[in-house]
Order: sequence, then structure tokens, then C-alpha cells
Amino acid sequence: MKHIALITTGMVGITNASIELANRLINEGHDITYLSPIDIKEKVINSGLNYVQLPEINFYLSIKEHLIPSAKKKHLIQAYFYVLTHLKTILNKGIISLKLHEYENILKKVNPDLVLVDVEVHEAILAALKLNIKTQLLSQHLFDQRRVNLPSITTGIIPKKGLSGSSIGIELSWWKLKLTQYARAQFNKLRLMYNRKSVLFFYKKKHGITGLKTANRRFPSDFIYPKFDTLFMVMPEIEFPLKKPKNIHYLGPMINTKRETSQIPEDLKKLVDQKHKKNAKLIYCSLTTMKNMGDLNFIKKLIEAVARRSDWILIISLGRTLSEEHYFNDLPENVHVYSWIPQLYILSNADCSINHGGIHTINECLYFKVPMLIYSGKKYDQDGCAARIFYHNLGLCGDKDKDDVETINYNIDYLLKNKSIQKNLNTLKLQLDIYERQEITPYLS
Repeated sequence: MKHIALITTGMVGITNASIELANRLINEGHDITYLSPIDIKEKVINSGLNYVQLPEINFYLSIKEHLIPSAKKKHLIQAYFYVLTHLKTILNKGIISLKLHEYENILKKVNPDLVLVDVEVHEAILAALKLNIKTQLLSQHLFDQRRVNLPSITTGIIPKKGLSGSSIGIELSWWKLKLTQYARAQFNKLRLMYNRKSVLFFYKKKHGITGLKTANRRFPSDFIYPKFDTLFMVMPEIEFPLKKPKNIHYLGPMINTKRETSQIPEDLKKLVDQKHKKNAKLIYCSLTTMKNMGDLNFIKKLIEAVARRSDWILIISLGRTLSEEHYFNDLPENVHVYSWIPQLYILSNADCSINHGGIHTINECLYFKVPMLIYSGKKYDQDGCAARIFYHNLGLCGDKDKDDVETINYNIDYLLKNKSIQKNLNTLKLQLDIYERQEITPYLS
């Protein structure tokens, strides 16, 4: 059995999923040390795991702001000249600023047999490769390397649907992503700003590290590792048609059902009881990345759409991004707004989920066989996740900026009555159960 260093960004979604992964690996006989650049020590230790803190990631490392002496950056021309004549010195200072040597020292101290690391934590990946530690990658996202007829997860393109979904349309969309990324990178170079990628690439070349290349997009990662074994915490059944590369393995969703150990609020229990007693439909809306006034307008339209139906109960989780006290007074009797909800408890009782297309909420909906009405937040991979759910007939997609009250009402009603979608969810749950029972050890290097 192995001593595994499990490293993630520490963001909420992947933390919950990776803790479940860690527990399954422990049950298979492995020792786990959990490491993260975000301080999640309390959560990890409370889950029964060993924890080591990594240095915080400096996403906004800037040559101009952080790596050029103050006397040399008063004028842009002077700063350019200094960069041209001292580039290697600047990049070496960047390695120090990114604390890559600290990553190396921590990994030496932990001394794992295997590093299992989130594809977004490049500092840890490169440090492990420099130290010649066996390394496998971990992804919380759907597959997003460039392939013929496979749209990026950052777009809402569906294969064979319209001109954008044609082979030419998909190829053009990849070129658009590439050119946009190139233009952004050149603009930042001109401003001597946001140079983490340049420093990491210099570190890679300096130490002869191979196997990675610059990505054509910023999300989910600035680099891709096409030849590295990568474990995906999603189901291939919700991918677009794809010839799976030999080095990627699907573990299925990691749902940490024990994470909500605190007592369920009594008012939520009463709402669930009310649903069963009145044979009402429970609609759960989780829109935690929506923050601006346009998103607020969508929530108000949703509330009005549900208020028309006394046999529906709507529970909204704002995720601490919008204040229920300031914006949601005088709510209809069948609408309830919270800053936070124990999501797994509500999903286990829900008839419909309205969400922004985040992959972890999607995985949890699949786990509980809940039909999805996705109003994408239009960020990151949300459009791509929504497109794949629609493609596989597991839910519907709406437009939070365009749909009116009548359309939202219709979409919910259609979803609640659609037997085909529910049948597909039931079938998919059978496959998800197989992933949940399978051993992970055979996929480890």
C-alpha cells in the first residue's frame, strides 16, 4: 500500500470530493496526507485526515509590481529595458515569489510514494516532477483537451447542433479560444502584468521537466499534461462523444455524503415534511456564483414563477453572495430563502434542481436522481456542463438573462412532468453506483 500526498486547490467543491476520495483510498489500505494552498486544516482534520499546509498560490504575480526594483519601474520604457537586460534574474526572483522551493521542501518532508495532485496546482505538480516523485493528476472537470468534434467545456456548443456545432464551427471555437488567450497574454506582457505562467514555464525549462504544454485557454488550467495519467472525478456517460485517451481514467463522482454532520435545521425538516404531506413538488435553487443585479433580477423572476403554483415549494440557497434581508422581504408562502443550505439533505428530497451548471452540484443531482434546470452563470465551465446535461436529456437549459416569468414557469413544469428525463437519471444512477463500488487502487501508478 502507498503513502499518498493528496493535493488540491482547497476550493469547496473539490475539497468535498477529494475528502471522499481520500476516505475510499484509506479504506483500501493507503495512507493519506492532505495538502492545500488554501487553509482548510480544520475541515480536513475533522474528516480524520492528516493535513499539511502549502504556501498560498500567487495567481497575480506581476513582473512590474513584484519583480522589478522600485527605482527601475518609475517609467515604462525604463522597466522594459530592465526586463530585457535582466530577464533571467527576474524569472529566478519569480520562482522565489511563487515559493516553489518551499513546495519542494514540503514534499521532501512528507516523502510520499505517490503525489495525487489537482491539475490546477501547477506549483505542486512541477515541484513533484523535479523531485522525481511519482505523480498522477486529479481533475474535477469534464475532459477539455482539443479533439475533433469536441467543443471546449468553456462554451455552450453542442455537437451537430447548428452551425456552431458543426466540425468547422467547433474548430473555429477552439481557434477563438486560442487567439483570445494569446491576445490576453500579449496584452499582459506589454503591461508587465500577471506573469505566473511565464515563471512556471521558466522553472519547467530550468529543471528539464517534460510532459506539459501551454493550454489554449485559461480555464480550467493554464497548462495541460496530455501524457500524464489523470483521474477524473466525473462520469464519462455525461461527456460528449469522445475516444478516451489511454492515460485518463474515470472514477465517477465523489459524493461525500457524511460531510453534513451538523443537525439539519428544524425549519428545513418542516418544509420537507410539508412536501410529503401535501404531495407538493420541492424545487431547490442553488445559484451560489450569482452576485450582480442581473442575477438578482433572475431570482426575482423565479420567485414570481413559483408563487403562481401553490403545489410547489421553492427553497433558494444564496451561498452568502446576496443578502436575503436586503433583497427578499415579503416572500410568497411557498418560497423560502437561505444564505446556506445543507445541499445533500435538500437534494435527497428535491423534485427539481435549478442551478448554475457547476460540476459538483451536477454530480450531486445525478447521485440523487434529481432533474436539472440549468441557468448557467456563464462562467468557467458552466456553459459546457449545461450543454452536456441537455445533450444527454438529463435536464433543461435556460437563459437567466432572457427568460421571462412565463418561460421559467413552463420550464419547471415541463421538467417535473418529463418521464424521459427521470428514466435517464434512473439509468445513470445504476452506473454511478457501479463507480461508487469500484476500487481505486488499480488506477494508481
